[in-house]
Amino acid sequence: MRKIPSVHYCGLDLAQDESMILLTNTHTQEEHITPQTLQRTKLIIHPNSGHDNFSNEWLNNLPCPFILGNPIRSQAVTQYVMGVLFHHFQPIPWPTQWDQKRQWPRPLMEDLNILLLGQGSIGSILKKTLSSLNCPIDIVDPYQPGVADRPPVGKTYDVIILCCDNRQENFHFINQDYLQDKLTHSGVLINPARGDFYSEETLINLAQHHPERHFYIDVFSQEPKNFGDFKQFPNIHPTSHIAGVYQNLEDKLLAFEQKVIWDFTHSDRDDFLQKYQQFHLNKRVLI
Repeated sequence: MRKIPSVHYCGLDLAQDESMILLTNTHTQEEHITPQTLQRTKLIIHPNSGHDNFSNEWLNNLPCPFILGNPIRSQAVTQYVMGVLFHHFQPIPWPTQWDQKRQWPRPLMEDLNILLLGQGSIGSILKKTLSSLNCPIDIVDPYQPGVADRPPVGKTYDVIILCCDNRQENFHFINQDYLQDKLTHSGVLINPARGDFYSEETLINLAQHHPERHFYIDVFSQEPKNFGDFKQFPNIHPTSHIAGVYQNLEDKLLAFEQKVIWDFTHSDRDDFLQKYQQFHLNKRVLI
């Protein structure tokens, strides 16, 4: 067993220890972690599923492993998306008395054409979940080997789900022309990922000119967001960046950090990186 480094929550005053493990979050900025600190850092644990506060260049040049907390939130975000789909397409009609006609005009999930943008941790779980319901799914992720880098030409979708990350090339890539070409007349856009894939002006224009389309938005470029801006648009359904939030989340965060630290201090580096390769971001292509 290797010597256990001291553990620090980044943002506090760091002691001059020989080595350390850093715990970061979405408020941690690159400038908070000095080169001197990095020289003594053996492991960084970032229990959030997103890493937009760290550039790809910074991550790829780290001298230590950077472990991302995808397991903590991936299932929660997936269930948020599935909750939106069932709420929108299959709301249960709770009658006050027996319905003699026994009719329920709903589509099954297998009747919907779905476009999934991004096949990272969340996208992979969504793919399995939707596939189990026989959903026709097209997946686009130019950073995943063997996955299409663009949607099929001329095809439209009942549902577009955004699961991509906040790369510079993804900034405002969703515009009116994109959705006009890809989203059906009464289609649904679900965004539990990032707020910079489109401008707010684009979102409002789409909602105003296409009231039959619906937009389920959990993230915004500037947060907290004043939902009063959407009051006159009943087809915009905002939530408060809660897709990854659930009961006992704090306990799961602590358990994840504890497990990573235990594995790091009780195994050699190669075994540790092999075990956490899915969540180790630097030294590999980011997805």
